[in-house]
Amino acid sequence: MNRREHAPLLLVLIWISISCDAVARPLSRSTSIPVAQCQTSNDARFRRSNELLQRTFQRIAAANPQAFTGDLAPSSFCIQVAPSSGARAFADAATRTINVGPALMLRMQNEDQVAWMLSHELAHITMRHEHDGNPLTGTDGEEIRRRMLRQAELRDRVMGDKGGANAAEREEYDRLGREIHELLSRRIGPDAATNWVENEADEVALRLYLTAGFEPNEIAWRTDQVAIARAGGLDVNGPPGEHRGRDRQAEAERLCGLNTADGARVAPRRGGNRYPEDCWSIWNLRFQQRREDPEIERLLTNRPPAAATAGATPGATLADSQTELRRARCESDCESPSGRSGGRSSK
Repeated sequence: MNRREHAPLLLVLIWISISCDAVARPLSRSTSIPVAQCQTSNDARFRRSNELLQRTFQRIAAANPQAFTGDLAPSSFCIQVAPSSGARAFADAATRTINVGPALMLRMQNEDQVAWMLSHELAHITMRHEHDGNPLTGTDGEEIRRRMLRQAELRDRVMGDKGGANAAEREEYDRLGREIHELLSRRIGPDAATNWVENEADEVALRLYLTAGFEPNEIAWRTDQVAIARAGGLDVNGPPGEHRGRDRQAEAERLCGLNTADGARVAPRRGGNRYPEDCWSIWNLRFQQRREDPEIERLLTNRPPAAATAGATPGATLADSQTELRRARCESDCESPSGRSGGRSSK
């Protein structure tokens, strides 16, 4: 069998080995690879939207101080609307930046959905994804780390606004990125490394989100929408549909065959694509993690009060944000002053 045929089995083995440590899941990783200072866009068109993102972030960080300390202190993050991100959100662990697309903000139905999206992106940063977090140990893991360290040395010159890198340095930076991807792909399949990273972000997000006292019915809200749309042969980027909250969760679970005792116990197909299959993600976040991690069970049974973990005063609402974004005509054609975005993206 070729390497692609081996990928699903290898992914399962990696997932099993990681799942054994689920009870003591950390919410962040330390790193010796330097991080760069982020840059806020300060785009006046999105002042209210950025206030909402910042307030939501402060609530998550205040509720999870063990994850947001040292070089992950809340003051070191830049979280903002970035029109070039479209209908997605992107996290860059190297600069602690999250860019959120206007179209994604416009399809949200409440502020808990904002919080779930941010929790997922924050997890990419706290777990150092594509910076110093990878699923490999041993020789290949060390080879990846060595290349990441060299990339960090070059990053400011290659990616900074002032530039300064020569052609050879830019070529080296790009080559190191390709080699990191190749090392991961060789061991666990072309897309399996990203599959692992996206699932880890979901699982860490679950803890961040629930600890901050947000609504459990909005866990994996976007994955629910995608699963429902695909089952109906609809455009996954079309209107979000009539189901909301627990009704949306129940419909997605029904379509995935998770609405019976047996269905909730048996894992659907995970797949080895860039993202885990929608039904597997829903099963893992709403059923399996509750069984594996006693803290998730505790948080769901005794939901922390929102006021106790807010960490910020009330400010801009989602309605304020969406009014502002529509005024800026950002549904589809709002251009970013910088025109740049990057890093790990959210579903």
